[in-house]
Amino acid sequence: MNRSIFNKIEPELLDLQIFTSNRKNKKYYAIVNGKKLYFGDKKYQQYKDRTGLGAFKSMDHGDNNRRLLYYARHGKNLNDALAKNKITSVVLSSYFLW
Repeated sequence: MNRSIFNKIEPELLDLQIFTSNRKNKKYYAIVNGKKLYFGDKKYQQYKDRTGLGAFKSMDHGDNNRRLLYYARHGKNLNDALAKNKITSVVLSSYFLW
């Protein structure tokens, strides 16, 4: 996956503060425009945890095929959000976990 798709909103993503979630099945949350956006399901592994917190680093799988399957499932929602320059949970998951 070419990470250049995030170039337009990457400065905003890098300025976000990310926290470990206290929700039952969510890994992290970020505050975007005063609103908490939860992302990452605790029940599943991710390609690589890039949050800087590393709370779920042990769940990294590094499997490129699984990464491609993730983008096949979530690519439309990701592309729609990026086209609108909107940070959503799928954008956060894709950027920081996949």
